[in-house]
Amino acid sequence: MSRSFSEEINIDRYNLEKECSENGGRVIYWGEQWAKAEAEKERAKKQLDEIRAELDIKIRKNPENYGLEKITEGAINSLIPLQKDYIRASDDCINARELAMKLTMVKEAFIQRKDLLLGEIRLFLAGYYTSEDKIGLDNEKSFQDRIRMKRKIKENG
Repeated sequence: MSRSFSEEINIDRYNLEKECSENGGRVIYWGEQWAKAEAEKERAKKQLDEIRAELDIKIRKNPENYGLEKITEGAINSLIPLQKDYIRASDDCINARELAMKLTMVKEAFIQRKDLLLGEIRLFLAGYYTSEDKIGLDNEKSFQDRIRMKRKIKENG
């Protein structure tokens, strides 16, 4: 993922028009990332299942190579998770699952972002951002901050 979720989820309330016009593209991009992660999760699970089956066959064919004198389901099932190929595939599966879960959270965050963006638009239309005290400026803010805020309000209003 080359784009930063934490940067794209933020809303610039002084550029609502830009935020609205870019939101669809952001949703599509992160939706595609989520879909790819879900597909990768499924591929990793399939790979893990295939490796398990291959190891099961190998152990049954040559139990002595794995230190088994007697072949039992319990012994085979205990040996499979200890094999390097299985460990590697299991780690890949865990990593794919983790990424898919993170991107599920991102997908849900963009649903909330839409609602927040609509809320910001309603506040703007209601004139909420027209006075300094309502936009959070107080005596501690620098003079330059006040000028910059006033310019942004004028540009958008």
